[in-house]
Parts: sequence; structure tokens; C-alpha cells
Amino acid sequence: MSYMLFLSFTYHRYREDGIIRVYADDRLIDELTLTEDIGYKVVDVTHPPITDHDWIGPHNRTAIMFLPEKNFLFEISEEHLHKKIRIEVQNDHTNHNNGFMTKFAHVNFQQISLFPSSLLYYKNWFKLERFFWDGSEDLTQWDQPPKCFLSGYHQTHRLWSNREQTWCDTLIHQTKGGNFSVDIPLTKKYGIVHLGKVKHGKAYIYLWELVRLWAYKVLNIENEDQRSNNT
Repeated sequence: MSYMLFLSFTYHRYREDGIIRVYADDRLIDELTLTEDIGYKVVDVTHPPITDHDWIGPHNRTAIMFLPEKNFLFEISEEHLHKKIRIEVQNDHTNHNNGFMTKFAHVNFQQISLFPSSLLYYKNWFKLERFFWDGSEDLTQWDQPPKCFLSGYHQTHRLWSNREQTWCDTLIHQTKGGNFSVDIPLTKKYGIVHLGKVKHGKAYIYLWELVRLWAYKVLNIENEDQRSNNT
């Protein structure tokens, strides 16, 4: 089985190109050369095909998301997913001079997700609908997820909820310059390879993760009418 590693991040270029390398179990998967800035774009997510209801806020305001302009998707064979995913960043470009620095290149990771390549098709996500969770704390129909899962934005690195918070707290939504690398441990549970250490208990799919994949047109939604035909 193959997996898809999904990365989205913003990037500010200064003087020279930044480089990001992605490894799986010390095997180089790809090298990205960042030749230009990656900013944000606004996406209308009022009517996603992922759920059976629309997200329309007070006063009929449209629901939007601010997402990085680009995303990167890598296919990785399961045979190379045993220990860790490593992300190396070479981006040490500044105007440092005589002890002063006012400009520097930086990257800010917004989402890092790993999922089986079969889940590029929404019809397969539909089969897992009972695991969807929309982020609310009204969990009367669910086992209580771990407390860290309720912390919001720190969860945008993954699709499944019951895993420990370690590496993501110093990477996701953090503006980072210079050269650095992050090792993301892998765990296999429920027959699927997960980012991070998975805890005991039921797994959940964070619904807004799927909305982001849909907004980036990563999901094949040719069967998006399946929901209405089966309810």
C-alpha cells in the first residue's frame, strides 16, 4: 500500500532560494527548491461536499479559510514508513550585519498529513464517516478524545485525533527561519501508519482536515452525490 504525505506552508524568500528535503526512514523522497514567496489565498468553504450541512455563520456570512497558495503531495510506499518522517529545511538567509538583523527568510508550516493513497477519493472517506468530528466539544455521541486534541490549531498537522502532541508544538503555525530539521515518529495502528505516537482508544478524523484537502482540490469528489443518494 502507498501513502500520501501532504504539506502546506507559507514561505518568505530573502536573497536566495530555500530548500526543503523530505525523508521517509532516512530515504530521500523529494527536494523542494523554493524560488518565490508562498502567501495565503482565500477559499470559500461554505458548501463542502464532505458533510451534509453548510457552514454559514451569523448574518448569513460566507465561511472562508485562509490557506497557503501552494500545497505539496508526495507518494510514499509503506515499506519506507516504519520509523519516522524527517523534514529538513535549509533557509539561513538574512541581512545580519554587525550584530543587527531586520530581514530574514522564513517558513511557516500550516498542515502536515499522512494518509493512504486510496483516500484521495472521497468515496472512500465516505465509508469512514462514523469517525468524522467537526471540532465541537459536544461529544455525547463519542468517546472523549485526548485533551490535547481540543486545543484547535495545534491539531492541523494530522487527520486522526488520538495521538500525542510533541513535534507539532514547535513546528505547526510557527514562523521559523534558519536551518532546522524535524523528525516525526511513525506509529502503525488500526492497520494504518500514523504521524506521531498513537494513544489507546478510538480514532477520529478531524473534519476540517478533509475540508482543507477538498479546498486544495486534492480529493477526487466525482462521487460527491453519493451522500444524498444514500441518506
